[in-house]
Amino acid sequence: MATSLSSGLDAFLESSLNPRDVSKSADNNLDSNQDSAEELENSQILRTLPIEQICPDKQQPRRYFDPEKLEKLAQSIQEHGILEPLIVRPLTDDTYELICGDRRFKASQKIGLKEVPVNVLFLDDNQVKEIRLIENLTFHGM
Repeated sequence: MATSLSSGLDAFLESSLNPRDVSKSADNNLDSNQDSAEELENSQILRTLPIEQICPDKQQPRRYFDPEKLEKLAQSIQEHGILEPLIVRPLTDDTYELICGDRRFKASQKIGLKEVPVNVLFLDDNQVKEIRLIENLTFHGM
């Protein structure tokens, strides 16, 4: 079972997380109506976003975040900044769904950050579920 899961995850990671088309200009890519859905598929954009434009996913399996650990993370972010961008996907022109980085998002809100670094990925619902599963399994050391 572990071998088939591993093979499936490897195939997913190769197709979803190693984008074929990385945009050099996030704003131009998001604002352009000329890009087809096929061109945006499997692409990513690194940028900063206002924190109020990011919506946590209501279906996120993790509901509880240890307040002590969240406070330590908030202190670390305040001292060193966010070292790994949050992963989001566009919902509308000015709102994004949080895919990965719930703790960093909550800690950033706690210390009052106005903007956060994000990696905007263009993913379908199944890809989002797989990425969240991988993140949660990795986080919990399973």
